[in-house]
Amino acid sequence: MPLEPIAAAVPDNVHWCTTICHSHDIPTTTDTRLWRSIRRSPAYCPDAITLRDSVAPADVIAHLDLTAHGFHVIIDAQWIWRASHPSPESPGSPDLAKSSAAPYFSRISRQADLTAWSQAHGTHDIVRPTLLNNPDIIVLAHHDATGSLTAGAILNRSPDAVGISNVFHHDQHDAPIWPHLTASAERHFPRPPRSATNPAPTFAPRSLPASALSGRCGSGCAPDSRT
Repeated sequence: MPLEPIAAAVPDNVHWCTTICHSHDIPTTTDTRLWRSIRRSPAYCPDAITLRDSVAPADVIAHLDLTAHGFHVIIDAQWIWRASHPSPESPGSPDLAKSSAAPYFSRISRQADLTAWSQAHGTHDIVRPTLLNNPDIIVLAHHDATGSLTAGAILNRSPDAVGISNVFHHDQHDAPIWPHLTASAERHFPRPPRSATNPAPTFAPRSLPASALSGRCGSGCAPDSRT
């Protein structure tokens, strides 16, 4: 039976945050209700994630009101979901043989390229070079005709989903990049044969403006400094 989107998206988010924390030598722990880092997580990564109705700074299932505990919402976002299906860039797609165009996104594989990606992304030392050797993580980059890095994202594969996060796009005159992102997910993580024990992956992109999404996701919270 196919998983409900949230049932695949939340563990995928946990998988990504665990990967980031461990790349910074920060231990994490998980129980039935809560994922958390043992000490402060890297920038832009939560210190805790709700897995069920529980109290945590990152309420990804949007079931909590933490104002009474001194927190206020800093990010109110939504999940979006796309079922897996072949795209023109996917291996085995009948459209792939007809197209001579190179994929829009390429994979970052060298530390120097990751440094340039981080600069374009506006961060420093969050995505570390060790992730380039992780088979479940793909750092994507797009370069324009002049060679400038104008767009990027990260794919994160977990058992039941492929997450798309850390999306940036500097060239507003360029074509929309989301079709290329989902095509890249299909290309790098092809759908396996369907079976009861090996269902096809699906996609749970994250961290987009609420106006672009459908379906409530949750909130990121911080201690309320206004009181």
